[in-house]
Amino acid sequence: PPEIYHRLVLSRTFSSPPLPTFSKTIPLTFLLLSLPTLSLGLYTLPEVGNAASFVACFVVFKDFILPKLGPKETSYVMTPGVDFFNHDEASPGCEVSRNYFTGATEVTSARDIGRGEQATISYGSKHA
Repeated sequence: PPEIYHRLVLSRTFSSPPLPTFSKTIPLTFLLLSLPTLSLGLYTLPEVGNAASFVACFVVFKDFILPKLGPKETSYVMTPGVDFFNHDEASPGCEVSRNYFTGATEVTSARDIGRGEQATISYGSKHA
């Protein structure tokens, strides 16, 4: 039955609010268009600087402000290996997050994990 598959997928995924992933396309396109216009003298350096500021503001708006205005959603990401970490709601030793620039899932710790010590994460309050 479909609900069994749904539960299986949820038990093996990392859930979080949807996180933006840095789009390299916009800044690269801007760079590729601005270099020839500068070298040909079509625009001055201050004009290209103003355009660069606009592109930077657009990326910040698209990635950080616009998602907060939309509906609250949860994304589920398949993260092989993360499900092997044990759960400790009270004091997890590690944190699971997604890297903004690469979109990769990362497990990090604020302190050194000793040899033989468990590296734990929090599965969230629904799993406590």
